[in-house]
Amino acid sequence: MISDFQQLLDLNGVQYITEGDGRLIADCPLCSEDGRQSKLTIFPDGNLSCVRFASVGGEELKRHNTEIKKIWQAGSDDADSLTSILFDGTLTLAIRPEGKSCFVQATNCNKVLHIDNFNPTIAAKRTAFVNKLPGYSDEQKNEIREALVELAVRARATQAVIDNVRNREQ
Repeated sequence: MISDFQQLLDLNGVQYITEGDGRLIADCPLCSEDGRQSKLTIFPDGNLSCVRFASVGGEELKRHNTEIKKIWQAGSDDADSLTSILFDGTLTLAIRPEGKSCFVQATNCNKVLHIDNFNPTIAAKRTAFVNKLPGYSDEQKNEIREALVELAVRARATQAVIDNVRNREQ
């Protein structure tokens, strides 16, 4: 269980300390949003305990923990896309997993250049998507394809961690 949470923390850029007994200690993201400093403990069995809410317990603690998990499960179906910004900010690639495929969008500043739903791990599909983007050199197209591969790997890793956490919660 801890390894799944470590992966979620790593994917979300959260700094944490691993204690000798396997607990993870991090800043509580919800309390930080409220401008309050509070530490969060993630136990080896996957339970969470925010210092601020530990003494309250009950439904408030459960609600707090559920919100924390939602924040960290950024790759879930309703979450924002993973993005990659290329060419000094003139091209943004966004990818969002949707089942076995992904919603993929290429935007140039504020204009959508192309959108599609495909499996970006398939080279021919990536190439077809990139070839529909106007005005890029062959070298730039290669860079775009490489960025799509990196996004696909990140999306798959994020979704795998989220699925593992969800399965253990059931």
